[in-house]
Amino acid sequence: PWEAFLNFNSNGLKVAKLRSSPVGNPHGSKEDPAVVVKAAFQENMQSVPNEPALQRKGEDAGCALRLSAGAYMIKKPDDCHVCEDAFFTDTHALGVADGVGGLAQELPNCGINTAKYATELMELSCAALKSGGIASEENMPDNLADRAATAVEHGDSNGEAFGASTITVLCQQGNKLGVANLGDSGFMVLRKGHDGVSIVVKSEEHVYKWNCPWQLSRFPKGIKWKNEAQAKARNCKRYTVSICEGDLVLLYSDGFTDNVSIEKIVNLVNRFFVRCAPPHKIAETLARAAYYKSMSNKEEDTVPFVMEWNKHNGTHHTGGWWKTSPS
Repeated sequence: PWEAFLNFNSNGLKVAKLRSSPVGNPHGSKEDPAVVVKAAFQENMQSVPNEPALQRKGEDAGCALRLSAGAYMIKKPDDCHVCEDAFFTDTHALGVADGVGGLAQELPNCGINTAKYATELMELSCAALKSGGIASEENMPDNLADRAATAVEHGDSNGEAFGASTITVLCQQGNKLGVANLGDSGFMVLRKGHDGVSIVVKSEEHVYKWNCPWQLSRFPKGIKWKNEAQAKARNCKRYTVSICEGDLVLLYSDGFTDNVSIEKIVNLVNRFFVRCAPPHKIAETLARAAYYKSMSNKEEDTVPFVMEWNKHNGTHHTGGWWKTSPS
């Protein structure tokens, strides 16, 4: 039952509303690192819950749109001290960095702090997109995807912490989104139509090979990490997407899509629209759904990542990714 998702113990996630309003100065916010999902919703869904997609505002570039975020976090069960993921939210931008777990243990006594590294990526990327920043609208008015990629480059080049991370940065301008993605984090845009919600666009995993995502990294001089998937910001995949008021934009790390199927995501989002759920509740419910699936050992709860693992390795694991942990 739907209500069951609201009773599970915590994991993490973030959500944002897409609103029509006069454009003002963006105000960013940082919170504790989290599994991140961002969502965009119509400002007044209570009054027009069944408005057809074709009648929505936002396809006219003169209509000012902005994002309003909500979030929820659930740490991994064995993550006793720190979560190595990070994110930022802003009125016109979103970002998620999925720090490589266990790197400090793999490279001991090297000053590795992946949590700090991921947080710096988000802080610097967000700053680059703000008014006056190197990737701001006034400095780069013509190409949103390039703005997002420039923000990633700024984060990659100007941090001080050592670590490694995947990254997704999204910026919104008028009725367009620009996205830069490196690794297996990603985004999707969902839109409500006459027959319910459908996915308008979804990013592809950006990987060196299966289960080996491209990653940004920084290490002390003389330290080499034996990982073939190290990359630079210029290697990001770039997307430009048209949006309209009422679209739902999810920005997430791989822990979400590893454990929740596309079909399940669409089904849950359809329920959100029916219930006119606020962004923070959407984030919480999606995060808990992923956490519940990850911890299940039931065959009927076998998650997308475990299915792919079985295909690539000729195994027959069942249940959730975290509970099964076939690697």
